Amino acid sequence: MHHARRVEIERNVEALLREKIQKKRKPEKLEKEDSLSFDEIEREMADRYNQAFEEAGGIDEVQCHVGEVNELARKYHRGRIRQDAGIEILGLKALYDLNTFWMEKFNLEVQRIASHTIGIAQIPPLKGYSRARTKVLTRYGNDCGCLTDVMRASVIYNSIEEVYSALRYLLREDALNPRPDLAVVEVNDRFQNCREGYRDISLLFDLSGVICELQLHIKGIIDAKKSGGHKAYRVQREVNELVFEASVQNSAQDLSNLMKAYDIRRHSTRDKNGRSSLHYAAQHGSLSSARVLLATGSDPWAEDDAGVIPFEVALKGKYFDAASMLLSAMLQQEPISRGCLARLAQHVVPWWCGNVVCLPFADPDLMRWRDIGRLMMDVLRRYKAMNLLEDVLTGAAKRGAAATLRALLSAGADQVLGSGKESLCDYALRTGQIDLVKMLVCMRLGDGTPVGAHCFKESVHSHLKLAAQAQDSAYAKAALAASADPRQVSARSVGKRTPLMCFAAGGDLEVCQALVESGHPDLSPHIFNAKLQESPHEPKLQNSCFAIALYTQFDKASKSCPTIVYKFLRVALHSC
Repeated sequence: MHHARRVEIERNVEALLREKIQKKRKPEKLEKEDSLSFDEIEREMADRYNQAFEEAGGIDEVQCHVGEVNELARKYHRGRIRQDAGIEILGLKALYDLNTFWMEKFNLEVQRIASHTIGIAQIPPLKGYSRARTKVLTRYGNDCGCLTDVMRASVIYNSIEEVYSALRYLLREDALNPRPDLAVVEVNDRFQNCREGYRDISLLFDLSGVICELQLHIKGIIDAKKSGGHKAYRVQREVNELVFEASVQNSAQDLSNLMKAYDIRRHSTRDKNGRSSLHYAAQHGSLSSARVLLATGSDPWAEDDAGVIPFEVALKGKYFDAASMLLSAMLQQEPISRGCLARLAQHVVPWWCGNVVCLPFADPDLMRWRDIGRLMMDVLRRYKAMNLLEDVLTGAAKRGAAATLRALLSAGADQVLGSGKESLCDYALRTGQIDLVKMLVCMRLGDGTPVGAHCFKESVHSHLKLAAQAQDSAYAKAALAASADPRQVSARSVGKRTPLMCFAAGGDLEVCQALVESGHPDLSPHIFNAKLQESPHEPKLQNSCFAIALYTQFDKASKSCPTIVYKFLRVALHSC
């Protein structure tokens, strides 16, 4: 029954939105600002608001009051404020019934606050039902509990000083004389947090279980708001909401019609999760909608509240064409902050990689996944952000995830190394990960090979020397797999001690055999003398057995050098 009811609600919501868009509701006709674009209107209104703000004292006056106010408001900084949990289920009508019931009490409280703080109260009727429904459907995903301004009011003051005096009064009253029927739950100071444009202080109250809004204004900004420009400003908001609705409903035709009818250059409307019109176009995989939005100023790097970018949404839906379009737009438009690049490098790229390595070679989408990977690397390289992949690459190396590293390096990922830093190959050698070393060696073929696939901190021959000094057999085998040459001078320790001598002294027959087979170094009796000298307390029989075992193992490698075989026999006999 619950599922059936939910399906019915979703259908009703979709029908309401479709009906609204199809009606092609046009915003009111503009008057003297008809010839201005929305960007010009926005700039003009921002100038008016800024002028009013400066005339009231500006940011210098604000700074005189914020110390105490911020301390008082600190306890109100928390997550999203919502109506009672039941409102989400009961719906918008129930919310309006509740607000209507408490409207008289709210009016009395606002009048009391205005009287105590020497302000002028303005109490409008409840928010228009149609406007509220639009806001709930578009911004809040039909969650009525997020709507907190059905019942709202304003108190207007002459100066910034009076506004902050009123705010201190409200916060002190709430702290010193708390009331169960009226409590401040949120403070949003847009005098501090807004660099330009419209400014006020907004407070949310819990009035007997209903969340309501009170705004504190200065008269100059309210006067600017009443000018003709604000009407155009409101029209812009309405058009942007229609653009957002069309994107949510995947109505590319309606979106195109709106763009043709109005000179729209930015789309500021977002939902309760901070998602933009472009997020929804990407989620639908709509190329036409995404193309229109990008052409009219939508930011391809726009993040929602969780940091998700539109490209990420398209890729997770396997809309490769839309994802490619968004990546191309990201190449052309630089992100405002490096946080977006970090999201791409440290979240999207690992997710992409996890999918690519699991795909069978015959998968029809494999090439498209790989193309997306190369485009992502192009974006990171374009903005010099390849270093953000360092943790991803080294993390894969530490896990021994050769397939993951192969996918990343094949797509164009690489390390940005400085002096004394360790490359992926250095790390794989040092930790004895032979499979990883072999994969990295294969990555060296051709031009433009990854830096991470080469030794950087040490040469491969030096790695063999270090392995011999530590008598680390796994390390040595990895170095040999990377084509380390035991005959090289850099592979020898102090006193021209070869790797073979070191491992012979340690009794590591397997590595000794690998060393001989890799480079045929000088198989002199000094190898065995070293073994005898460094292990004087071991029985000579054990040493002789080791020598004979070496002779047996090296016999195949020594067929062309019979004199060397005789040397082995001589050593074996002397040690008996």
